[in-house]
Amino acid sequence: DTVENYETKRDNLLWQLEEENDEVEMYKALADGNAKFIPVLPFTDEKWDAYIPKYFENRGAHIESEAASLLKEKIRGDYSTFVNEADKLLTYVDGEVITYDIVEKMVSRPLEDDVFMLSNALCHKDIGLAISIYKDLKVKSAESVSLIRLLSREFRFLNQVAFLRDRGYSIDQMMSELNLKYGRIKAGLNSL
Repeated sequence: DTVENYETKRDNLLWQLEEENDEVEMYKALADGNAKFIPVLPFTDEKWDAYIPKYFENRGAHIESEAASLLKEKIRGDYSTFVNEADKLLTYVDGEVITYDIVEKMVSRPLEDDVFMLSNALCHKDIGLAISIYKDLKVKSAESVSLIRLLSREFRFLNQVAFLRDRGYSIDQMMSELNLKYGRIKAGLNSL
């Protein structure tokens, strides 16, 4: 089943779970109240491509195809993020067309993208840019502990890429060794 089958019914509560877990208090409370749990499949790229315009159309707005693609990229497949960002866009445009520029301006980049840009600035010793990105993250209320965790993961990744590069690995071999896609490896190599 898919989420669009349930989102328009008023008596449904959509709650995204990775798996049913009777240790989670909310899950226990719902299960004790005879809630019905329906597995919902994650959206594919093709499903998002069809769903995003339909979502806005059902709410009296139109989103340009380039804007929809950018929105899909920024939400990274997370339905609850999509709903939050879509509601923000709907409020902002008030029935007008949602353009690429509006999505670029109104929808936040994922925290991981900011951390990538921050680590890249640090690797290139661009302290001014690093401080600017850090200040932007603080404005977005990014927690220091989360930033440290994400930065350490990014630097560990860069260290792995540097190690494999120095051992003569090709990009294809790095992709296989690290189980990552081409673009991620290439971005890591460009950061070094």
